[in-house]
Amino acid sequence: DNDEKKINLMPMVLKDDGLNLGILIIENEEKGIKLNIPYLMEKGETGVISLKGKNPVEKFYFAGPRENPVVRGRIDVKKMDFTYPFIRTGGGSGKRNIVEKFIESIYWDLVAYTSGDVRYYRAEPNRFSTIADNVYLNISVDASGEGLEFKGSASDGSFRINGRIVSTRGTIEFWDLIFRVERFEVAFNEMNKFPRITGRAKTTIRDSTDFPRDIYLVPYYK
Repeated sequence: DNDEKKINLMPMVLKDDGLNLGILIIENEEKGIKLNIPYLMEKGETGVISLKGKNPVEKFYFAGPRENPVVRGRIDVKKMDFTYPFIRTGGGSGKRNIVEKFIESIYWDLVAYTSGDVRYYRAEPNRFSTIADNVYLNISVDASGEGLEFKGSASDGSFRINGRIVSTRGTIEFWDLIFRVERFEVAFNEMNKFPRITGRAKTTIRDSTDFPRDIYLVPYYK
């Protein structure tokens, strides 16, 4: 239709047999879809997403070409625990699995919102391994009217994120201490590959005189 031509979507053609799937329009009920996203979520965990058009006159589109399919639309996420980079299942070989390769081939034209109950978790090896083995993150993502925009494809290096997310709840375990998140803001700029993280988390310890002392964990950029 006119909207599809306006945004230059191409049909999905399976070249091996010439099957033309056209441009797929995806819709769901208002309550959303409960699903597990492999490699972003633990096996057996589920979250809820709702798919919509990027603007009121569109739908959620999945289109061709097959080598670099296009995903265009809006997603609303809730009740989800996720992690990134991908959960590796190949015994540490470092090889990309078929799902990763497919995701990296996609050209994203997507905006994502969260309505709450979304948590980011991660266990990262500590560079100072003689002090502590891992840094554990368990951070809630605040609901916000400002979405994250995902644009481009990882396969050609054009993938960028624009927007920001804020957290005012969660914990970071480091040096056998548990820091409580006061506020963190992760700001993405389409001109930069990596986000800018600001904020701090706090814990309280007692010294040899039983006097309480506050310790803060803050991001540092070299």
